[in-house]
Amino acid sequence: MLASIKTLFTTFLEICLFQRGPQDLPASGIFLGIVFVISTFIALLLNLINLPFQQATVAVFINLAVVIIITQLILRLYNKPMRFVQTLTAQLGAGIVISVFAVPVVVMLVYAEKHDVSMITGIIFWLGLFVWETAVTAHILRHALSTNFFQGFLVAILYPLVYFQLIDFIFPKS
Repeated sequence: MLASIKTLFTTFLEICLFQRGPQDLPASGIFLGIVFVISTFIALLLNLINLPFQQATVAVFINLAVVIIITQLILRLYNKPMRFVQTLTAQLGAGIVISVFAVPVVVMLVYAEKHDVSMITGIIFWLGLFVWETAVTAHILRHALSTNFFQGFLVAILYPLVYFQLIDFIFPKS
């Protein structure tokens, strides 16, 4: 069991390092369900570092909805709906890996804000994670859509744009 978990994490890490693609994952609804649950749990824990429970929960489910809906729409637009399970599994699994690296960055930013110290290092790391996650999404979409990285990147930009617009709409800043 532990060996299987290590193998799965390694595969997701290799996707994040641009060495593998979604085609290297099983097209299994059960596997997707397991990755979905783990991804949801980790995203909730990450969001709870700096948000109250209700906002963290809403943010996680908005993010998941955005990823699911945009992925489904884009794959249909490119006439590749049969790649949905592997593509979504790769996106959620890559998100798990990136979240592991995001935890210390979020903690650093929250600490800096609470103790009124410079946030520049944390912001630089956060920006790096954002660029990495967008590039990984572009890499996954490039394979899923059978296109080039640039087109995958243009589609990948949709995810955070839609997510942040929805978050700003649901939780307007006073």
